Amino acid sequence: MAADDEIPEGYYRASNGRIYPNKRQSLLDRFTEDPEQAQKYLANSYGVSSVTTATSERDPDFPEGYEILDPAPTRNIADVHGNTRNRAQKAAYNPVLMVLVIKMRDNSLIVYRGVMPDKWDTFKKAESTNDFIEYELHGYPWSKAASKGALPQSPRQSFESGTND
Repeated sequence: MAADDEIPEGYYRASNGRIYPNKRQSLLDRFTEDPEQAQKYLANSYGVSSVTTATSERDPDFPEGYEILDPAPTRNIADVHGNTRNRAQKAAYNPVLMVLVIKMRDNSLIVYRGVMPDKWDTFKKAESTNDFIEYELHGYPWSKAASKGALPQSPRQSFESGTND
């Protein structure tokens, strides 16, 4: 077997000992270096044309780069006393990071990773946040975010927080 310094540039040695051409740069690396390229990729692959940003004036619960859905889908079913207890207040989605965040009625932020743009579109049309979580997000990795500041704002942060869960 040849030493690693004998591997030509642009190639790598696989675990089987063979030398192969390097694969394309990872999506995470490309998106970190060039957010505009991320937008083009999303537009071509998933039909996402642009990212609606959240600013502190517009919505204090979510950082920039998240599209906001306020209020979150609900059936508005009242209990015997006429009170509605919606499970979620509002939601936000970042198509570059593929992160869906749902602000629950207790003000906790639930973060779902790896959510494709078509799932976000389905969520926006859903009748109920509860049903969407149960039937569409079952099996997706999720975590609680301590605050708005704990939400990922770049591909690198999303990757790093996903590996710490």
